Amino acid sequence: MDLALWRGMAMLVLGFWASGCGVGIDPFPNGGRPSGASGPSVDIVKIAKDYRAKFLRKRRNDHTVSALPDGRILIVGGEGVSGGALSSAEIYDPVTQTFREIAGLQYSRSLHSATVLLDGRVLVAGGEHLGFPIAAAEIFNPVTGMFTSSDNLNAPRFGHRATLLEDGRVIITGGLDSGLVPIATVESFDPTAGTSTPDFSMEIGITGHVVSMVPDGSVLVAGGDEGGGAVLTSWILSPGKAATPTGALVTARANATASTLPDERVLVVGGLDGNGGSLKSVEVYDQGLGTFSELGPLNKERYGHTATVLQDGSVLVVGGEGLTESYLSSAERYSPGGPGVAVAASSLATGRRLHTASLLPDGRVLVVGGEGLEGKLPSAEIFSPATQQFARLVEPRTLARVNHTATPISSGQILLVGGVGGNGFIAQAEIFDPATGLFRNVGSLFQGRIGHTASVLPNGKILVAGGEDESGIFFDSVEIFDPTTGNFAMTQPLSGSRTRHTASVLPNGKVLMIGGFDGTTALDTAELYDPTTNAFTSTGPLPVGKWAHTASVLPNGDVVVIGGLDEANLPTSSVHRYDPGTGSFIYLGDLGTARFNHTASVLPDGRILVVGGTDTSGRLSSWEVFDPALGFTVTEGLLEEGRVGHTATVLRDGRVVVAGGTRANADYMSSVKIYNPATVSFQAGPALFDERAQHTASLLPDGKILIHSGAGEGSGFWEFLEL
Repeated sequence: MDLALWRGMAMLVLGFWASGCGVGIDPFPNGGRPSGASGPSVDIVKIAKDYRAKFLRKRRNDHTVSALPDGRILIVGGEGVSGGALSSAEIYDPVTQTFREIAGLQYSRSLHSATVLLDGRVLVAGGEHLGFPIAAAEIFNPVTGMFTSSDNLNAPRFGHRATLLEDGRVIITGGLDSGLVPIATVESFDPTAGTSTPDFSMEIGITGHVVSMVPDGSVLVAGGDEGGGAVLTSWILSPGKAATPTGALVTARANATASTLPDERVLVVGGLDGNGGSLKSVEVYDQGLGTFSELGPLNKERYGHTATVLQDGSVLVVGGEGLTESYLSSAERYSPGGPGVAVAASSLATGRRLHTASLLPDGRVLVVGGEGLEGKLPSAEIFSPATQQFARLVEPRTLARVNHTATPISSGQILLVGGVGGNGFIAQAEIFDPATGLFRNVGSLFQGRIGHTASVLPNGKILVAGGEDESGIFFDSVEIFDPTTGNFAMTQPLSGSRTRHTASVLPNGKVLMIGGFDGTTALDTAELYDPTTNAFTSTGPLPVGKWAHTASVLPNGDVVVIGGLDEANLPTSSVHRYDPGTGSFIYLGDLGTARFNHTASVLPDGRILVVGGTDTSGRLSSWEVFDPALGFTVTEGLLEEGRVGHTATVLRDGRVVVAGGTRANADYMSSVKIYNPATVSFQAGPALFDERAQHTASLLPDGKILIHSGAGEGSGFWEFLEL
């Protein structure tokens, strides 16, 4: 049995290098701050929270949705960004059109079942937990908003189906066991007794089957995968009795959808055939005849789609995976009367599969989550039968991007440049205006890039240098962004290609480029850009090649280069100082711990706080304060856990805010730590709304910190840290 039929494709990892690490960006590398900018004219923090509430709190697919008696939608579990099962749950309120996270499951799980009981509670059963099927069951009470444990299923299983019977029991069929073998046993859960009992077995084990109630109160089970491919077989299950074969499907299929029509026939749509190809065929089961008959096909082959019966009896078929498209945005409205006719509906804003679709009390359809080009999707869309259109709950305000730069411009606005998103490398630049809380598109780079630098020149223009593209071509090209026109222009190139270098604006307005990687080795070269001559000249060189290092401008204008990877691609602890007066580097000393992909922040007394990063053993929890005057680390300590891909932002009072990143097991983090130079210690700060890494952090004129995009739950989202 191919587990990929259930798990879908792995999400696109938007890491820069194989290590998945990113360098934290100091939004003010030369110690300067934007001046002359007015504070926000509206409550931007509230705007950010209201905007974020229109999206799923956790990106997920293979989750369940359940319509509660009051019209709200319960969203439970599923597979998250990191690939593991989620314990989180949230509720969508159709009145406010917002998602709200609630107390989670006791067991994380995906590919489970969720069944609304006659009393309005929801039974959540089985699923995949930590890579294995579980038997654990929990019941959600919509009055208390809590999950409580119930009696376990008799057989651990995931990818099964659960159906509510007329007497209030829930019948559980099929699924996969720990060996990925389809299960034949059937069991029934009695919510009154709170117990599950084995019922009987079907002739074969199946998964990916469809189930539906039929007029006499029994359950139709059709198709599925027996472990060797899709089957034609169908059964009628009479609880407490047996599984009786009924008419076979016209086409063998698994992972189809089944919908009970107003005339009590069961419509079976799409799915995968015996060879694993997507189907567009449609058939209908009539219990009176005990047979399936073929109807007119869909317009497109699809599986991993949804099918929702609308109030007029037509069926809305949405998204999925097709023959040539992994994430379909198309939708069809299928009329099952007569020969059956599919009419194209408007398209989704975002192509997706393995999502869910729920009929709302007013007849509209809520489409939630799933997988798309950017991995797990946080977005939701609503289909209106009256307008025949899909509408996003809120229009996206910013592009999802990782390994980009965020640079303050003279007006206090933030320029976002480069990076990579779900559709590849991003050339489009954006500006965030803290006075309005809005992002707007400006000009595009001539070459989308990552691993570049972006530096504010004395005239307010932004120098974007180096980096690489999606083909692995390393750039010597340089572009200049003009805030007055909103456009980029090419300028004189670097002396050679480099990525993951540093760029430091010196007090004389020149920009110092140090080290980097040229595709072959760590570079020991350095060069100065002079904005008055628009030219680069060599300086230095470094005594040793470095990339993934940091460079910090001291109050006296000297630049301190810390750590990184050397010519052997090994972490180094060496620290060097660049003297602009002599144009030379000198060795200062060594860190207490060799590291790369760390952050380095200049404290008010001129010492440098170095946090996290990576060494040969993995992510580092250590931090240290290096004194350039003495040439060694004067203080060091440990955070609770290692992190990399975080940001470090120096506040006006000298404190340093360390936000997000990934921990030792590569999970994304939402935790925030604040370093206080007065106490020489860290304390916990307010957690980020979203877990994220390889994001940017920018100090705004009003003291808030803009946290933008990155990888993880926060990809494509922005929020504020307000301390």
